[in-house]
Amino acid sequence: KVSLDSLRLLVEQNPQDGKAWLDLAEAYWCIDADTALFEQALLKSISLLPESQPDDLERAGRLVKSGFSGNKRINQLKTMLQRLPQNVKITDYLAEAYFDDNEDDIAEHYDSINYEYIRIHRSEDYVDALINAAGRVISVEASNRISTEMRHYRSWQRYKLAYDISPNYGIALLLVDSYITSGGYREALDLLEKSATADPKIHQR
Repeated sequence: KVSLDSLRLLVEQNPQDGKAWLDLAEAYWCIDADTALFEQALLKSISLLPESQPDDLERAGRLVKSGFSGNKRINQLKTMLQRLPQNVKITDYLAEAYFDDNEDDIAEHYDSINYEYIRIHRSEDYVDALINAAGRVISVEASNRISTEMRHYRSWQRYKLAYDISPNYGIALLLVDSYITSGGYREALDLLEKSATADPKIHQR
């Protein structure tokens, strides 16, 4: 594991290396260092990282999601999304930021954009974003723009797509619960029977 002193030396020797600044920011975050040091390194990395390094920008976005709050977090993630339009992970982080600030309808807007993109561009890399979005839409108790029935339906859609992409034990249980919540008891039983052949633990639930 690279030491903090080595990471500091690396950015001193390569001040235009965005990945080096990102590694330093991540190290600061892991040791719960001074907030100013963490933010300075993270913002420096974001300013230097090119769009040709989406994995590193996604890492930076995850740190923004975890380390920033309020408008600072939202504005930074929006700026990053402008640089990487349709990036599923950064869109997910932005939706979570709005959701945490009780902007449920805006969060749902971004989650819906993600769903439509993932529906066409299926990848196991996107399953977590689907599960996060399903959890967000179903946890909202009231919305002026989305009915309870529609929230249940959208949550089911996202769990179903996640299961279609990655039919594993954990997602199967989430989908079963979603069927039951929506009154789809026959579908829940069918899925349990289907899944039990792959994993007996599901049948025992």
